[in-house]
Amino acid sequence: MKINKNDLISTYAQSVGTEAARELITEKIHAAALTDKERYTEEEIARICSELLKEGGLIGIIAQTFLVQLERKRSEEQTLLLDNIETQIWYLTDIETYGAVNKARADFWGLPKANL
Repeated sequence: MKINKNDLISTYAQSVGTEAARELITEKIHAAALTDKERYTEEEIARICSELLKEGGLIGIIAQTFLVQLERKRSEEQTLLLDNIETQIWYLTDIETYGAVNKARADFWGLPKANL
């Protein structure tokens, strides 16, 4: 999945202004040793945000929020993928406790996923 550079800039523009956000993102792209382009992979955005975290303050908070949103999106995509696989998938946190199950495993037990 790709993320537009302008989406990252607009996230920061709300707090520092559009031109300052462009300059800041461009600076962090170079600091992350990336090529300046219009679209970045999630991994590249994570590298840019890691550089932005070094700024601290509001800029760091925004970077952390952006990283959390990326992680949440990845998690939702993985859950969607796993729930549409007919093979039962699960992991245990200990010998008697499920850490997570997919829909196929829950259906096998005849229970909602949340109950497992």
